[in-house]
Amino acid sequence: MFYFTGMVKVQHINENRFLPGAVADHLTSAGGILSGSNQMNIMDWLKASATGSYGAVTEPCNFPAKFSNPGILMYFYLRGSSLIEAYWKSVAEPGQGVFIGEPLAKPFAYQRHSATDEEHLFKTTPTPPDMRLNADHLN
Repeated sequence: MFYFTGMVKVQHINENRFLPGAVADHLTSAGGILSGSNQMNIMDWLKASATGSYGAVTEPCNFPAKFSNPGILMYFYLRGSSLIEAYWKSVAEPGQGVFIGEPLAKPFAYQRHSATDEEHLFKTTPTPPDMRLNADHLN
């Protein structure tokens, strides 16, 4: 469901098996440049069947705030946010990047199941206990 790396190019990317709704990001300084870069293009993630990615479009600044924070992205995505909502909450300074993919993907959205006309069961996917939200990143 999630693949985050700092590699400039991911070898054998097409051998990965992404589930529907999967997020993949290589967190490099020029991954969002869609042509003419010596780094892997974020479109390669979609070609390998990931649902979405985000990439920086300017060099040489490698400020952490212009990249997605994987912990924050997973925190919100696993709690039912759409892919674009989770990404925008995870990138503090999105002005130097580009999102690609299906922005409304919500594989972890609340699911309503009707048992009878009077009662409803709501199911969500729990977040792994090692996930931490860095509140300073959201300010």
